[in-house]
Amino acid sequence: MRGQCEREIKLARRAKKHTVAFLLSGGRVELRNIKRGKYFRIVADVYVDGKSLTKSLLNAGLGYPYGGKKKKTWC
Repeated sequence: MRGQCEREIKLARRAKKHTVAFLLSGGRVELRNIKRGKYFRIVADVYVDGKSLTKSLLNAGLGYPYGGKKKKTWC
């Protein structure tokens, strides 16, 4: 799915680069709290050397907590 506006597309690219760099920055990648999501996809918390990818994305302003409600727009 494409972004809805140029800002959303740029933020998505930054989030991807951030994620790749985070995963390559450490040695040990862990998946915690592994389960199946709403559409039977695998959902897990990702940690690299004990550091949370979720917290890193939130702190960088590249994500927001999902509570199961309507999608937030970045536009």
